[in-house]
Amino acid sequence: MRWARIPVVAMVLALVGCSAPGSGDGGGAPTPTGSAGGGIEVTGEVTASPAGPGPQRGTASTGTPLAGAVVILTAGGPTIARTTTGNDGRFRLVVPPGQYRITAVNPGIGSQASKEITVDRPVEVNLVVDSGLR
Repeated sequence: MRWARIPVVAMVLALVGCSAPGSGDGGGAPTPTGSAGGGIEVTGEVTASPAGPGPQRGTASTGTPLAGAVVILTAGGPTIARTTTGNDGRFRLVVPPGQYRITAVNPGIGSQASKEITVDRPVEVNLVVDSGLR
C-alpha cells in the first residue's frame, strides 16, 4: 500500500513543475532558454562599438559581439525577463505577447542601449552599446 502512493506523488511533483515561469509569487522571471507557458521568442545580439581605439576607417562598424552583456526586458517599469549574452554576444528570452522595452548593458562600463519592441511573433533585436574605447 505504501508503494502505491509513489506514482501519485511523482505525478503531483511533475504537474507543479509545469507551471509558467513567474506565476505564483511574482518573483520569478522567465528563463532565457525556454518557457512552459507558451511564450514567444525574443532573440538577438549585443555588440560593442567602436571595436578598437582611435579613428575608425572605412564603413561604419556595427561593433564586436559582447559576451556577458546584461539584457533586461521591462513592461512599464517591472522587469519581465533578464539574461546575459553568451560568448557570441547572442541572447534568447521567451516571454508572453506584449509591448516591452529591451535594454542591453555593457557590464564593463555601464553603457546601455534600449529599444521599444512589440512581441506578437518571434522578434530579433540587435543592440549596440558603447565599448568605451576611444
